[in-house]
Amino acid sequence: MNRRLAQFIDYKTGGNQKEFAAMLGWSPQYLHKMLKGDSMGIQPVTSLLQAFPELDARWLILGEGSMVDIRRYILGMLEFERYIPVMTRDQVTDLASGRTDFPPGTVEEWKARLAERDLMIRRRFDEAYEKQENERKTREIFVKNNSAISEHQ
Repeated sequence: MNRRLAQFIDYKTGGNQKEFAAMLGWSPQYLHKMLKGDSMGIQPVTSLLQAFPELDARWLILGEGSMVDIRRYILGMLEFERYIPVMTRDQVTDLASGRTDFPPGTVEEWKARLAERDLMIRRRFDEAYEKQENERKTREIFVKNNSAISEHQ
């Protein structure tokens, strides 16, 4: 199982064990111990599966199937797709490289930014609609006045 964990680390971070350990709140030493040890307990496996929903448990534990459950991966990506307009360039890059483990605080920030953006768009739409309605009413008055002038002549 430690060989498969190493493969998953390569997949998630390009082999950067320190970065991977940080993603889970683990020390690099703890991760190193798991990679070099003979077996891994249930707690680290549970932590991995909770942190990375796309990681296929059957593959990690038994070596069967594929490393990433593509359905879960796609669902994870789709969950974040709506936030792309308010993400930073680095966050979009992370998402494009397959990262779906953004901290809850980051997601809350995106939600707030998206709500602000939607409100701004709605205000602009309302302003444009009001301007268009005013112009239409002005044209109607102009046409009506011109008709009245034409009738008197």
